[in-house]
Amino acid sequence: MVTMDLATLLGDLRAAHLDTGQAISPGLTRRLAARHGLIPAVLGTHSEVLDLGRKARLHNAKQRLAMFITQHGTCAVQTCDRPAATAQAAHLIAWQHGGHTNLTHGALLCSRHHTLADHPDYRIEHLRPGRIHIHRRQ
Repeated sequence: MVTMDLATLLGDLRAAHLDTGQAISPGLTRRLAARHGLIPAVLGTHSEVLDLGRKARLHNAKQRLAMFITQHGTCAVQTCDRPAATAQAAHLIAWQHGGHTNLTHGALLCSRHHTLADHPDYRIEHLRPGRIHIHRRQ
């Protein structure tokens, strides 16, 4: 495993570090990432993983907690007051259609709204962080 910050990935000259603690050059880091399928891990304030890119299919506990807080403890659908504690972490852009396992494209949805969100006859409108509306397609 190689750890580096975004600036290094984008061309900065700081060293990255292997999981053994050994420093490696930014150029070698970028070449390894390109050759072996980069798995980005975006970290939150306390170094908790919030985004694992496309390599992770399911949302993790820290992502679910972040969604819970952003959604104020309820389903992400604007008019729904069902508790998020029993909700399912959903991809707002379906995984099979390129959706990412992150906070921007994820939400906690009650089972009713998760079913609608996944149905091809409905579309999702983002209202603000943590809030969506599900519309029937015309």
